[in-house]
Amino acid sequence: MAKKRKPSKKPSKAVAAARRASSKRKPLPPVRERTPAQARELINQLLTEAAAEDDASRLIGARDMAEQYGFVDLLVLFDVADAIGENPVTLDVEEGAYRDVPGVTVFRYRLGNREWAATLSEEDADKIAVATVTQDLKDEPGIFSESFLQQHIDKDKLREWVLDAERESDYARELAKDEPDRFWKLVEQVGGDVPDPDEDGDTPEPDDEIVSFVTEALARDRASDPMAYLSEFYTDDEVMAKAIEIAGIDIEAAAEAAVRDDGAGHFLSSYDGELHTTTHGYAYWREN
Repeated sequence: MAKKRKPSKKPSKAVAAARRASSKRKPLPPVRERTPAQARELINQLLTEAAAEDDASRLIGARDMAEQYGFVDLLVLFDVADAIGENPVTLDVEEGAYRDVPGVTVFRYRLGNREWAATLSEEDADKIAVATVTQDLKDEPGIFSESFLQQHIDKDKLREWVLDAERESDYARELAKDEPDRFWKLVEQVGGDVPDPDEDGDTPEPDDEIVSFVTEALARDRASDPMAYLSEFYTDDEVMAKAIEIAGIDIEAAAEAAVRDDGAGHFLSSYDGELHTTTHGYAYWREN
């Protein structure tokens, strides 16, 4: 029968290393007299010891000190590490402003081949997602569905295109020249003033001013439904492509709608499309 091994009284190598580090710790000034640099040094020491000895109390102490000194980067790190079940000292950290969103900072964490990103709030995450979709719409609009693009064609620009096209029409001028009676009926239909007949019962000849008035009225009427206007000249399959070619997409509105409908995580997380919130309200997502 094998003998039972007696528990070793010697500490593990990790614990021993932590104790040696603790014994060599430089004495720091009292809390009230510590500089931010000294506070960060102590926090790092506490994290190292917490990792070596698996001591949650040191983690708590490190976080309390980070909160006391307002070290936001460390507070985000502690929260994300807790949320993903890792010790903060094991995470490689990067930090920087997001390129397209002034004032929004992104914190990135790596552990092996896993990566996470975080920011200070869900509102900041939404801003990043909107900027991401905006860039995609500019660079690769084809990755979005046609039905989505249809909803966000720049209708104002399309109306202006129809107006410009119809203002060049000679229809009203030719009608006034060839069929003045029909022209004056058209004037009445579009809300213009029809002059009284002369002594012989004839209506005066249309002048340039009334022709321009009718041309503008007809142009505005045609431009009120620009898609219907295009359908007079193109097949159903061609109308949408032509509208996008003419007017493009209202990119800002489309990006905001996409994030509102699908959620920021759908565009930020390539891992699972989810956006998460930590205990203290920081937003984070897994990138891979």
